[in-house]
Amino acid sequence: MSYDSTFASCLDERIDPLYYKPLQLGADISICAATKYVAGHSDVIAGTISVKAELFGAVIRTSQQLGDTLAADVAALTLRGLRTLPVRLKHHDAAGREVARWLAMQSWVREVLHPAFEETPGHSIWKRDFLGATGLFAIVTEPIDRPRLDRLIDALRLFQLGYSWGGFESLILPMPAARRPDGGLLIRLHIGLEAPSDLIEDLRRSFTAIGL
Repeated sequence: MSYDSTFASCLDERIDPLYYKPLQLGADISICAATKYVAGHSDVIAGTISVKAELFGAVIRTSQQLGDTLAADVAALTLRGLRTLPVRLKHHDAAGREVARWLAMQSWVREVLHPAFEETPGHSIWKRDFLGATGLFAIVTEPIDRPRLDRLIDALRLFQLGYSWGGFESLILPMPAARRPDGGLLIRLHIGLEAPSDLIEDLRRSFTAIGL
């Protein structure tokens, strides 16, 4: 069994895992996109794979046969990120929950999809297996048409529009293709290292600007 542990920023148990321990929970292979929280500065593309001892030889042989390598500069930047990973992830978690709690109180937010919130589907699994959350979650808002959505994005000052996540900057990604049957808009948020009070003000001002 394999598991993508990018969301919990987990590595091998021999490298002091954070928030999730897939190998200890029964997975044979743990894969992590180190591009995100591990590197943490949005400037590398890297990944890690951790396996149980009996699979190590096969993984190494396959890696060598495929010519899998990591550039020295990328390795150095990823190691740089590891030095501050526990501190950064703690902030992502706390700030993410603070912004999510504020959003949950807004009349124009129909639903907050955050794993640490009891009402979120899958919360019981998260509570059972995870030691914390990160800064990634989603909300469902009242219907927002395309012109107002464009104005919303233009009004934001701290949140950048982006597909990736796990870096120092806060990101927002509206997903019109995933609209709910009642027209509600799904928006993915990644809370970075900025002060949560500043991020809340950025969201408040921008959503007010489009009449929500």
